[in-house]
Amino acid sequence: MRFEPKKIQLIEVPQQMWFTIPECCELKGLNNKTAYNKQYLLPDAKYEAIIGGRKAFRRDGVIEWLMLTDNDLNCLPDENGKNESC
Repeated sequence: MRFEPKKIQLIEVPQQMWFTIPECCELKGLNNKTAYNKQYLLPDAKYEAIIGGRKAFRRDGVIEWLMLTDNDLNCLPDENGKNESC
């Protein structure tokens, strides 16, 4: 029997420059309320701009964020450059 690697489903990211938190969550399959409560789960854990009164993230940052697991996000350093949870 031959081993076959799992097929990875590619996510098609819309061709737009800025993404709001609900748009990011929809792409990743993350609940909006969870993202608001656990800020470390957001792209870069900090918004890059305010567009139309809403926090927004750049497309390239969102694409990088989509490739990270929750564990990867949890182990990223905080704003002080430290993370003691990993």
